[in-house]
Amino acid sequence: MLAVRANQLLSGGSGIHPSFVTALTEALRLHVHPAVNAYGGIGTGDLANA
Repeated sequence: MLAVRANQLLSGGSGIHPSFVTALTEALRLHVHPAVNAYGGIGTGDLANA
């Protein structure tokens, strides 16, 4: 999910600083990620609140 979100942000138009995507991919590399329940869904807002 983090990789997909990073890809979405890299496509442009989000208005965020590129260092945010660098930090997001670094978190992915370090296996730091939000917990995802076995049931239910996760949305963009869930990543921001993790």
